[in-house]
Amino acid sequence: MKSILFFSILIAAFANTCFAQFTNSKNLQFIKDFRIKLDGGCSFYTYDSTPIDANKYIFIISAKQVGFINVSDEYVYLKNTKNIKLNNHQYKKIFKGNGYDIVLDIRYVGKFDSNDSLYEGSMQIKYKNSFQYLKIHGKVANL
Repeated sequence: MKSILFFSILIAAFANTCFAQFTNSKNLQFIKDFRIKLDGGCSFYTYDSTPIDANKYIFIISAKQVGFINVSDEYVYLKNTKNIKLNNHQYKKIFKGNGYDIVLDIRYVGKFDSNDSLYEGSMQIKYKNSFQYLKIHGKVANL
């Protein structure tokens, strides 16, 4: 029992260290302006604690499957390298670029409005040896 508790504490400390490394050196921020042309067919994601209609997004995917984030006021662009359909309503999307790997694990929840669908899930960000796991939700344009 003591060894299980010890390993649980060790894993929690390691995860906290990885999270601290990412957030101390590189801070994920809301996207202030869209530096690429965004036409229809885009996806907009934010923290699950932030209302979607507040227009405060942390990850945007263009119709051409280019994703971007704002890290310490620098825009990082990533290319969608793989899409995995897990079932009729759940997907895994993998993006890579500029030393970052982002994995979206998302599932369809329902309609957001007449133009968009609501999705929720997680976003995993890997940069060098650090890792960050976020709960997200967002709106995805209906095509």
